[in-house]
Amino acid sequence: MPRPASSRIAFWNNARLASCSNSKPCYSAPPITSDTLEVELGRRNIPFVKFGGLRFLEAAHVKDALACLRWAENPRDALASARVLQLLPGMGPVLAGRVQQMLLADRENPAKVIARAVPPAAAAADWPALVELVQTLTDPNTPWPGQLARVRRFYEPHLERLYDNARTRLADLDQIERLADAAPSRERFLSDLTLDPPRAPGPWPARPTSTRTS
Repeated sequence: MPRPASSRIAFWNNARLASCSNSKPCYSAPPITSDTLEVELGRRNIPFVKFGGLRFLEAAHVKDALACLRWAENPRDALASARVLQLLPGMGPVLAGRVQQMLLADRENPAKVIARAVPPAAAAADWPALVELVQTLTDPNTPWPGQLARVRRFYEPHLERLYDNARTRLADLDQIERLADAAPSRERFLSDLTLDPPRAPGPWPARPTSTRTS
């Protein structure tokens, strides 16, 4: 008698992912890392347990990068916009909230609204890059391929300023870019990811505060 779908297991063998039923492989993929394995298992709703460290999508720097895409996909996403705005120096919850109120009050292109906002002095030098990123990502004529690379160019200076272990964290962004390359659209890419999984202990903070050193 065939086993129910809930009996599927996932295993790692020679750096290949397989989702199985009745011990017969039904899916295989090219060699991938443990991070992309974790994402693929989550996307397919296959239960798994990770020992040691935080789950990949819980890492603060991964959430930061994905928040840029989430905000572009839904300009009224308050959580995503707050996270992106507070990446800039001098932008705390109060100032980010003021920009969000401007966005809620005006339904035109969010980049135009942000361009009219007066940033704090500490964020003035980075403000044009934010406006440009939001303008590009919310433009329906901007193709999906390459959007995460644009996010990365904007985000890397902030990552290096806000976090330690920048090289390791940049490698995580490489993994996200590879995942994005395989997705047919931004909407599909975001819907396939579990963006807010339960928190777990690990080396990366799930929700950073001001200075992010771990």
